[in-house]
Amino acid sequence: MAGIIRNILQCRLCSRFSNVSCRQFLTRTTFTLRNSQQILMRTLTTKYSQDIILYEYQRHGFYKILGLATLSQLVFWSYMSYVMYAYIRPATQMLQEHALKDRTAENQNELKEFKYFPKFLLDSKMQTGLSIASLGMGVLFFFTGCIYALRSVNQLVLIRNGARIIVRTYTPFGTAKQFSVPLADVSCLGSRLDEKPFFVFKIKNHRFYYMIDKRGQFLQPTLFDTTVGLKRWNV
Repeated sequence: MAGIIRNILQCRLCSRFSNVSCRQFLTRTTFTLRNSQQILMRTLTTKYSQDIILYEYQRHGFYKILGLATLSQLVFWSYMSYVMYAYIRPATQMLQEHALKDRTAENQNELKEFKYFPKFLLDSKMQTGLSIASLGMGVLFFFTGCIYALRSVNQLVLIRNGARIIVRTYTPFGTAKQFSVPLADVSCLGSRLDEKPFFVFKIKNHRFYYMIDKRGQFLQPTLFDTTVGLKRWNV
């Protein structure tokens, strides 16, 4: 009987101890969360004496070369489209006319200009398709280069009021363009501490994502993590 009473008392003490431990743990967790929220809100509402550069990556030379390369691709493929339509296309018409005429020496000399062309290029449908495809290829190269430059971040600046940031990106020919957005409209989809070579962030009401290359300099890493580096679910 004494053993049973002893076991009951031990169970009650254990239960009381576990309840106290749980309460202490919940209290500490709540206190930590409140402190984190206060620190975060203090960071977001702090007004600084001057603008602060959070991130910077200077690659103007690379984007100049990229712009010239994509522009040359557009010119090359546009010229190929023109050649396909303006010079090779008449060969089909000449062959059709030759089939209706006699085989004279004059016609034979005209046909010598096209004897080295593959036969499938003498089809009018194939010529039209290749002409459109060549033009589309050039436009695709140029459009991809422009989008890559316009979405690559050159610099991120936190404005002194702490509520807006300035985003500077590149143009297709190496210069820089900038715009200002509210900090609440920026949502980061990655981390500067993971193993990927870059990460992206989204701006509200902007179609494409913006890319941050990790080879750049994070001049204020802690401030970057508490401002631009946050994921905001409402964006």
